[in-house]
Amino acid sequence: MSGSNDQDPIRPSDIAFTPVTPEDSRKADNLPWQQRPASWVALALCVLLALVVIFVLPALIQPPDTPPVPIVSDRTAAPTAESPFRDAQLATARRAAQDVLSKILEKQAFLESKNVELWDREAFDRALAVAATGDTHYRQRAFDQAQDAYQSALNQLTTLETSIPQRVSDALTAGQTALNNGDAEEATRQFEQVQAIASDNAEAARGLSRAEVLDQVTELVTEATIARQNNDLPQARTLYRKALELDADHTPALPDWKPSMPKSWTIGLMRP
Repeated sequence: MSGSNDQDPIRPSDIAFTPVTPEDSRKADNLPWQQRPASWVALALCVLLALVVIFVLPALIQPPDTPPVPIVSDRTAAPTAESPFRDAQLATARRAAQDVLSKILEKQAFLESKNVELWDREAFDRALAVAATGDTHYRQRAFDQAQDAYQSALNQLTTLETSIPQRVSDALTAGQTALNNGDAEEATRQFEQVQAIASDNAEAARGLSRAEVLDQVTELVTEATIARQNNDLPQARTLYRKALELDADHTPALPDWKPSMPKSWTIGLMRP
């Protein structure tokens, strides 16, 4: 007979294990991902890893030792001393330099319109080079030196401008001399120079026309002189007339002819 504190011995119970069939595996594969145990395990791992990255990893990484960079305020810079009188002097010098420079530009444009590069390019380039040194001084705020350089350049350009009338006169004279000497090339060069400066110069236009036929006129005059020396006066008169038809101003056409010619012949020779 047993007492109230006696306990029955523990006996193992029979548990029946049901084997997993292929059909059960297929059912598990067809479950949504939310109902799969593996999905919840993976999600729990991701959350745990995120917590480690956010809270644990920053504590393990020490920032580099970087010395602090002092910030200097612009307000601490020493104030620039004002110089009103000096500023006024610079402004006056700047305006004076600009006034001279504007005159240079006017002279430059005028001379270029007169094709200065054809009749005195060297002097023109020298003047512009001096003006360029003035630009250098101007950029350096040396306005007095800039004005001096500009004024020198202006003087040189003015000299070129004032020389134009004399250049035209000299070129016309040289062109006429070349015509009288039978030098058509030199005559053309001189008269073209005049036209480059003054395109409406009538004397230069006439000189160019004469230079174009100069070789023909010279040949006719030579043949006429030979005919006269051979006493072939009708042939000489015909040749001289042809020469004068080409160039009525060709004075060598009758060097010693008119005084010795009969009056009627002279009139016939000069008649168109």
